[in-house]
This record gives sequence, structure tokens and C-alpha cells, in this order.
Amino acid sequence: MNKKGQFYLIAAIILVGLIVALSAAMNYSTKTNSNEAEEIAKELTIESSQVLDYDTLHPSDTQFENFAMAYSQYVGEDKDIYFIIVDENQGIKEAYKYSADTKVDLSSNLAVGSDIKFTIDSSTYSFKLEDGENFYFVIVQSKGGERYVLTG
Repeated sequence: MNKKGQFYLIAAIILVGLIVALSAAMNYSTKTNSNEAEEIAKELTIESSQVLDYDTLHPSDTQFENFAMAYSQYVGEDKDIYFIIVDENQGIKEAYKYSADTKVDLSSNLAVGSDIKFTIDSSTYSFKLEDGENFYFVIVQSKGGERYVLTG
């Protein structure tokens, strides 16, 4: 008779052990809180440097603009990418974005002094002015009532 009680006791211990192990595994999962705009900023940094290097070797007035338009289409309409290009030596100071394949000039929002200041939606973003051609961007994404802004 004692062996029957031992069997139920061992079965109960095994069952409790399985439940504890399963709940620990379910609670252990981690959530990665990666925003799509962060990935786009990383990609844009890499891609734009490649385009600027190519443009240095093969000068073209439209090379970077073609890239900016294609990249704006690639990321979709739920994100706004503002492109800022400043080259003090060549007198280039421009800021723009693409909206439905149309270049929207935002150079009036750009101030270049000892550093670069770009204003959109009552927010000013500052960038360090360096020698040569400077490329900067501002990515704005509204998602789930939140507004994500990344600069680079």
C-alpha cells in the first residue's frame, strides 16, 4: 500500500516540475524593442556614404538626388526623410525631402554658421559643420501615437 502513495507523490512532483519549467520558459522570453526607423537610419548612413564616394569619383549633379528619391520611395510614405547637403567650399546649402516623387525644397529651414541648424515642425536639429561635403538626414516616423525622430 505504501508503494501506491509513493507513486502519486512522485507523479505530483514531476507534474509540478514541468509546470514550473514551462512557466519559467514562457516568462524568460525577451522583447526586442527595435524601431524600423533605427534600421533605416543605419542603412541610410551606409548607403549614402557609398553614393557620396561614387559621386566624388564620377561627378554628376543628379547622382545623389536620384538616390534620395529612390530611397524615399523605398522606405514608404509613413516616414519622412529630410536630406541636408552642405559644402561651404562649393557654396552648396540645400535641404529637401521627396513627397510623391516631387522634390520639396526646404532650404529656407536651413541655417549654416559655425554649425548647421535645420528646423522642421517647430523643432531645431543641430549638426556639426565639417570641411568638405557634408550630408545629414532627419527621419521622422509617426507610429502608434508616438513620433520617432532620428538624425545622422
